[in-house]
Amino acid sequence: MSDHIGDTNKMISDTPRTDEHNWKDGDYDDPLHAFYGFAGQLERELNAANAIIRQQQLLDEENLRLQDRIKQLKEELMDVKNKYAVLVADAVLYEDRGERIKRLEDIIHRAACAFFRDGSDGQVASGMLTILEEMRKP
Repeated sequence: MSDHIGDTNKMISDTPRTDEHNWKDGDYDDPLHAFYGFAGQLERELNAANAIIRQQQLLDEENLRLQDRIKQLKEELMDVKNKYAVLVADAVLYEDRGERIKRLEDIIHRAACAFFRDGSDGQVASGMLTILEEMRKP
C-alpha cells in the first residue's frame, strides 16, 4: 500500500492518481459522479493496456511459431545438403567407373588388335597377356 522512503516522513502511495484526483471537482454535482468518471477513465486505460498485453502475447506466440519453422527449415536444408552430397559422391563414383570402363575397353581393344594383327602363336598370346594384365592395376 504505502512505502516509507529512507528516513524522511514522505510516503509514496501505490495509487498516486487516485490520491491526487480532485473528488470535489466543480464539474461534478456530487463526488459519486466524480468517482464514476475517474473509474471509467481507469477502465478504458486498463482495457487499452490489456489489449497491448494481448497483442504482445500474440506476437510472442507468433515468434515461437516462427522459431519452430526456422528450426524445421534448417533441418530440411541439412537434409537437402546431405542428399546433394550423396549425389555429388555418386556422380564422382560414376565418372570414376566411366573412366575405368574406358580404360578396360582400350586394353581389350589393344589386345584384340594385337591378336588379329600378329596371329595366334605363343609370342602373340604372351603379348596379349601383358596387355590384359594392365586390367589388374588400380
